[in-house]
Amino acid sequence: MKTRSGRKMICRGETMEWTLDGICRKTRGHAFEPVHPQAPSSAVLIPLLETEEGLAVLYEVRNSTIPQGRDVSFPGGQMESGESPEETAARETCEELLLTPSDVEVIAPMHRTRSPYGGILYSCLGRLRRMPDEVQRGEVERIFTVPLSWLMQTVPQRYDTVLTTVPGEDFPYGEVQNGRNYDWGKVHRPVYFYRTGKETIWGITAELTYAFTRYLEREMTENSSAEGGRHR
Repeated sequence: MKTRSGRKMICRGETMEWTLDGICRKTRGHAFEPVHPQAPSSAVLIPLLETEEGLAVLYEVRNSTIPQGRDVSFPGGQMESGESPEETAARETCEELLLTPSDVEVIAPMHRTRSPYGGILYSCLGRLRRMPDEVQRGEVERIFTVPLSWLMQTVPQRYDTVLTTVPGEDFPYGEVQNGRNYDWGKVHRPVYFYRTGKETIWGITAELTYAFTRYLEREMTENSSAEGGRHR
């Protein structure tokens, strides 16, 4: 059977005519869905714990044998089917730091950002009730802490990067206006660095750290203003 345009539409081996009414019936109630398969989403925990230096944030140094080896990161990983970001952050923290669920408390969701690989990365604020005695050596080389007071007082160094499209050699430039000179556009993304003197925290881990400290600073400023207003 032909459509009004004269074309035949084949569906599961059968000839099918597409009509406006039929399309309406099939698509009504449809939710937005990605055009391309999305990279898996991940979640990390920003772990707070009490140390001899006061309240601190715990970081991991990734095992050198895994992707981004020896980079500094928060405990976390890929979300499993049906998990919330909070559940993923708690589970991965327990697995990587060899803690029990009673050792880890998720306090609140914090931020989300898109990783360079396309997936959404969620950060959650958490509390560790004790310092880990050991770590999962297959994923974590070592851990260290940074006083929260130092992070609150430190503005990370910012470097700007540019992401652009680089077509493959077989790309049909002849069919594209301006050919190889086509303007693909560019995406600018800042990359942050914290340098403690002993450790370098950079990339998405630094970005999430900075977002967290700015949030705390904003909340403290708003609370101070509110308190001042009540006492006038």
